[in-house]
Amino acid sequence: MRTRYIGDMSPLPFLARKINFEDARIASKIGVKIKRFGQSLVLYEKDETLDGKNPNQALLEELNIIQPGETIKGLNDWIYKVAGVDKMTSDSLMKIYFAYIHPGLPVVNKQLFLKQYRGETGEYPSAPLLNAIFGAAIRYIETCHINGDKISHEHHIEMKEGWSEKLFENLITFVKGRYWPCISTVQAIVIGQNHRASLDEKMASGWLLNSAAQDLGLHRSSECWDIPDSEKETRRRVWWSVYIMDKWSAASTGRPQTIFDEDCDESYPSESADWDEVMDVNTGEDNGPRYPSLDKNVAQKAKSENIPIYQPFVQLVKLSEILGRILQGLYTPLAKKHSEKHGSDGVVTYLDNALSEWRSALPPALQISSINVRRLDGHGKTPLLSMSGLMYLSYCTLLILLHRPFIEKDGGQKTRSSQSSLSICTSAATRCVDIAEKMHYRDFLLVSWNFAIYPVFTAALIHIYNAANPDSIVSDVAKSNLIKAAGVIKRLSKLSSAAGRLYEVLVQLMKLRKIDIDSCELSDQEEEETASIKKKKTSWERKKPHTILTNTKGKKRRTSDEYSIHESDGICKISDVGRGNTPSSRAYMNRASPTETVSPSMNMLSDSEVASTHSTPSSMNNGDWINGLYSQLQSESMFLFLYLFFVLLLF
Repeated sequence: MRTRYIGDMSPLPFLARKINFEDARIASKIGVKIKRFGQSLVLYEKDETLDGKNPNQALLEELNIIQPGETIKGLNDWIYKVAGVDKMTSDSLMKIYFAYIHPGLPVVNKQLFLKQYRGETGEYPSAPLLNAIFGAAIRYIETCHINGDKISHEHHIEMKEGWSEKLFENLITFVKGRYWPCISTVQAIVIGQNHRASLDEKMASGWLLNSAAQDLGLHRSSECWDIPDSEKETRRRVWWSVYIMDKWSAASTGRPQTIFDEDCDESYPSESADWDEVMDVNTGEDNGPRYPSLDKNVAQKAKSENIPIYQPFVQLVKLSEILGRILQGLYTPLAKKHSEKHGSDGVVTYLDNALSEWRSALPPALQISSINVRRLDGHGKTPLLSMSGLMYLSYCTLLILLHRPFIEKDGGQKTRSSQSSLSICTSAATRCVDIAEKMHYRDFLLVSWNFAIYPVFTAALIHIYNAANPDSIVSDVAKSNLIKAAGVIKRLSKLSSAAGRLYEVLVQLMKLRKIDIDSCELSDQEEEETASIKKKKTSWERKKPHTILTNTKGKKRRTSDEYSIHESDGICKISDVGRGNTPSSRAYMNRASPTETVSPSMNMLSDSEVASTHSTPSSMNNGDWINGLYSQLQSESMFLFLYLFFVLLLF
């Protein structure tokens, strides 16, 4: 049976006020069945192509995987036919997926899927979903092997060249030409979009994702729907995964968003899952392998039946909402016209407050502090600390996107407002590169490339801008940070060819700015020596100077970027006066004295400032258990390097 959500703009909801479409007599006359879920209508239609066949049988026959009349000999035969994976290998890949990948991208209904996988229900696991899960697990292993690393669950796996790409090709094969929305298809595409190395097929299947999700009504609240709670939770996780991808893809490619908050009323997924789900507790007579998503000793420290294993995912959802508002409020053609005519004070203040509130409300274990940053070099073995670092990179990126439009263009008049924006962007870019440089390659495997490479490259653009500053102090600091950023991206080129291309783009941009790039062309030996020296350094403890501005009356005032980076008090606001052409903003600009402008190089923040008194206090109990999370979510930003190359030319 095929299903499709019917939106409120359709005439059917209006007709449903007078006609009971659930009446069997009416359904038989119109040829479809329409069922009400809460206030929403869902259309059910029989799949006429099956012709009485089992759906799985019909699918494999259509793809010429089996001959007409050939039977599927049980679950293991099904898995082998659709993915080419034997039972022992399949079990090992499942362990890797649910241990390292699922916690960061919880789109699969774990308990239902494992029941299908163990043959406890009357249906087999979805063919596209199986290939997506296997492909993501193999890609994780391949990446570890490239870096000379191994993981504990791979001892039964004999690796094959190009294996992950073949599995993702299988996924596309099962989906292409057979489009009709079902949640397992959306789950499979989400996993493929986040974990596949190839950009081409990700672009080809990306258009399908949002359409399929909305066809299923995943964007609408299911709170009042007559479905199990576990299904409601799955719908929420899948929907918000699609939402995150839409926002960050829009930011990294410069394309319009395809999801708007006004169209969505689905609630956030839960940050927690019960013990049985997280640990895959054996509740029956099945003595087969188990697939926990958390080490048992670590999980026990939660001291609760509900374990907040999905906290990082939910926080990324909330940060992505703010990203969408920044893109809509500052970067669309209509927003730019409005800003030119009316100024942007209100929009920027509102968005900055939203960022400050998001950061101050972070759970203790996800807060960035100098202690957590020093522990980021733990070879990716404390994933929640890695998640806190990655979210901080994303947070710094949003700060840059929020204030970058107000940096003066080359040859433009330097105003107090533009200098403030540049200081904020410079501080955010510097902290972004500092943290990224201290992270292990496994840290970058925890999230998609939109959250990993894009922040570092965005920060590098700010440093390229500052590197052309006539003030040698400013330009020298910027060049030093730029070399660090180039080193991070070059190091990550082992994970993806796209990162390698990004590095080459960055080198070309540095040449355009006539920046000496010899110092960033490090050999592998030099990189290892540099990394070894950095581990011994304690310079992270030293505070960098920050600027106290003095106004014309001699009163001390904190710089705007101090407020935006670490929100050290309860009234952390960004004064955006001076942007746009409103009379009030011009008057404020005329009041600013030369002593109030600040060099971006002198406005860096120390670690103690980042871990400010306004931040949520740390909790060792919470931090201890949660640092045992296994999570991964990786992919590459689609055509990111091309877009950013042309963006920088605008500078």
